[in-house]
Amino acid sequence: MDFLIKRLETKIKEDASFQVAGFKKTGSLVKGTVLKPQGDNGVDADVAVYLNVSESDKGDVAKLTKSSLKLVRAVYPQKQSGDFEVQPRTLESISRLGT
Repeated sequence: MDFLIKRLETKIKEDASFQVAGFKKTGSLVKGTVLKPQGDNGVDADVAVYLNVSESDKGDVAKLTKSSLKLVRAVYPQKQSGDFEVQPRTLESISRLGT
């Protein structure tokens, strides 16, 4: 997870247009309840991304998700749009981000 956050921070330093205020490690990995990887299934790294946006944009979930997707795609340019599934309030990688 630290590797992912470092890559995100590096990209933000290169391109200030992402307007990220910070990150927070979340999910089962942080809670210590993560299941051991099996076969080709890796471990999820859940990271909350705090975006620095205007008050009017805070309720625009579609716009916030688009900004998050743009950041992740910048960090992992080998990934295609179809490798990600947009959930109601999250962005999930269909295949492992590290690959």
